[in-house]
Amino acid sequence: MTLTVPVEVASWLWWAAERLLAGSLRGALIVILAWLVCRRIAIVPASARAFLWWVASLALMTSLLPLPSVPLPLLSALPVAVSNVENFATPLFVPQVQSEEAVPVWLIAVLTVWLVGVAILISRLIVAFVRLQRIVRGSRPLDAEDTDLVDRLSDLLRLKKPAVRESDRIVIPMVVGIWRPTVLLPTGDSTVLSSDEREMAICHELAHVRRGDLAFGWVPAIAERLFFFHPFARFAAREYLAEREAACDALVLRVMDVAPRAYGEMLVHLGLGGFSPAFTANGSSPSMSSLRRRLAMLNDLTSSRTRRGAFVLLAVAAPLIVVPMHVTVQRSAAASTPRPALQEAVEPVAPKEPVAPQERTAEPAKAVAPVAPPKKALPVDEKSGEQERLQEEIAHRRASVQDLEKALNEMRLELEALLARDQALRNRDASEPSAVRRFLEGQLERQRAAEREHTETFLEIQLKALSAEQEKTRAALRQLSDQVEQIRRQLDAARSVKPQ
Repeated sequence: MTLTVPVEVASWLWWAAERLLAGSLRGALIVILAWLVCRRIAIVPASARAFLWWVASLALMTSLLPLPSVPLPLLSALPVAVSNVENFATPLFVPQVQSEEAVPVWLIAVLTVWLVGVAILISRLIVAFVRLQRIVRGSRPLDAEDTDLVDRLSDLLRLKKPAVRESDRIVIPMVVGIWRPTVLLPTGDSTVLSSDEREMAICHELAHVRRGDLAFGWVPAIAERLFFFHPFARFAAREYLAEREAACDALVLRVMDVAPRAYGEMLVHLGLGGFSPAFTANGSSPSMSSLRRRLAMLNDLTSSRTRRGAFVLLAVAAPLIVVPMHVTVQRSAAASTPRPALQEAVEPVAPKEPVAPQERTAEPAKAVAPVAPPKKALPVDEKSGEQERLQEEIAHRRASVQDLEKALNEMRLELEALLARDQALRNRDASEPSAVRRFLEGQLERQRAAEREHTETFLEIQLKALSAEQEKTRAALRQLSDQVEQIRRQLDAARSVKPQ
């Protein structure tokens, strides 16, 4: 089933579908390579891994842009057959330009669903932005004690102090704003952290400001929403957020020189979730698996030399990942040399009307001047022989041109017949779908139903397993909290005992 639309609209629809398909395939390959590098190469630090996932998201986003691709001449050149017919100047016929074109309905439906999905995700971003702006407007300046703490942490990070405010509508510190970041701190009554943990959390948010994470975080956010149907795009965005938090964790441990165990307890108290990562950055983890990875990476800090080497390697590989490329055939020497046109070879022809003997003698000499120009005067007998030879050559070339025109006319008629037959077949297929097509559509629908049922069963099993794992993790966290509370009680009891 097709719909007739203008040619410009049809070309745009096909171009958008081709960009989405090519970007999905290329993005899947890049995400797989990034996953192999991040999981298999242990020496790559968290900051370099975050940069790699950012580059993968950038490659996904730029795949929808009409960027020129870089040719890679890797294939060997094929032998080129030299023919004068290729340079024939005058076309035999000009095809009619159509103003409308038939487009399949499924193509329009797919692009409509994609546009609606992107619009819904953008509307959610707008709602989150409005909600966050209300919190920022309702915040107030810090007191003197928190101001001194922020000044001291900014000096540790070698950072120009950003705008810092406090609010009673949040429970953990966070940073908001892209070009002018603002650090929001919870008030003393609403916080869930102790004083030491609150200091580490504030330093974590200042580390986000130093790295410029909110400005760079828009690239994975846009790629995730443009390719919302692509599981690899969502995976790349989640991995970027997890590695970004791990990079800030490593920076805080290096700057504040705190114990990994104490910092891990602070991460556990921060919990999961938070506001939209496109507008905010905080120390909480997006998922339980991300929290476990952050706790495991606290004792795996790399040296600065390793970090520099990893960033140099990624900086060199980033243009190769982002810039689109295509493999081409190597240009041969025969293809680069110009070939004479057929029109120049057959241009000098004799006139149809009889001319005077002296004119007949002068005209062939002028016609064949590019072929064999005479260099000196010839005797009368030699002139007559040269004239006869030239006339025979002209007659032979004229006969060759007539045969070539006849063959090209026959090819034109055959091509027109093929085009008419193809158009008739297209009209018949569009109006009356065949039984084979109906059978294939039924088979495809049944296959989709079976795959949908299998996917639902698999997701139910995975959800049950995830719920069980979450319960175990909650029990472990409660046990850990009980142990920490018991240790605090023992410390308080030891402090209360007077020395004898």
